[in-house]
Amino acid sequence: MTPMIEQAESTSLILLCSLNVNWLNAVTHAAMYIISKSTEPVFDIFLVQEPWWEKVNQEYRMVAFPGWQTILPRHPIQMTECPRVVAYYKLDTNLEITLRNNTISDLDVMALNIKREGDIMEATRVINIYNQKKLGASPPMIYTSNHIANLQWDPTIPTIITSNWNI
Repeated sequence: MTPMIEQAESTSLILLCSLNVNWLNAVTHAAMYIISKSTEPVFDIFLVQEPWWEKVNQEYRMVAFPGWQTILPRHPIQMTECPRVVAYYKLDTNLEITLRNNTISDLDVMALNIKREGDIMEATRVINIYNQKKLGASPPMIYTSNHIANLQWDPTIPTIITSNWNI
């Protein structure tokens, strides 16, 4: 008989919104406006697939979201590269967020450990994926999700996977 793994229960929900904005600045701004005005629910995290990424004053960047902090999938991002996932978290929400680049460092996927400050519960792993086939002249049928499926994840950590699956 396998012993059950006990997990602490958190009384503080962390609310997230996930959206593919299809590289569009206007869609990004509309989503940010709706999220910022939302009172039911009040979102803590905004996960984006296919974010707007353009050159502004000689530097590539994301759309700024006032009152929110941007998390890129890895650093640095070369001038010839473009992230296909990003995350924003609302400032002053007492969140502890760790980008898990030691697990995966890719422009198409990001793994975040998220919990409320002071919460005794273990952090929840949130994986944000843009499920893209490898690019090239004759691309194989290998998607980003194939790569994350081959990683050794700790099965005792609560995990949320959100994505534009492109299947």
